Amino acid sequence: MLQYSLVSTVGQQYTDFGLIGSAALQMVVANHDIALTEKEAQDDVLTPIRSLPAHPEVKESLQRKRCRVKSGFIHEFFKYWC
Repeated sequence: MLQYSLVSTVGQQYTDFGLIGSAALQMVVANHDIALTEKEAQDDVLTPIRSLPAHPEVKESLQRKRCRVKSGFIHEFFKYWC
């Protein structure tokens, strides 16, 4: 997964990490002659990823960003991310 995501990033082509994970799982099961649908692979990868807690600093960082946006103190680059 990490190699595939690195190649995607270096190639300047965004691919969702969950989709990369499900594609990697599909390649592994195919090599072992195990039947797995695309939907099953996505569920098997995305469900655990989505249940992971956020890093502790995320809440504070988002609050700081929100304050900067509200106060008008925002870099030109970041206005597209809000």
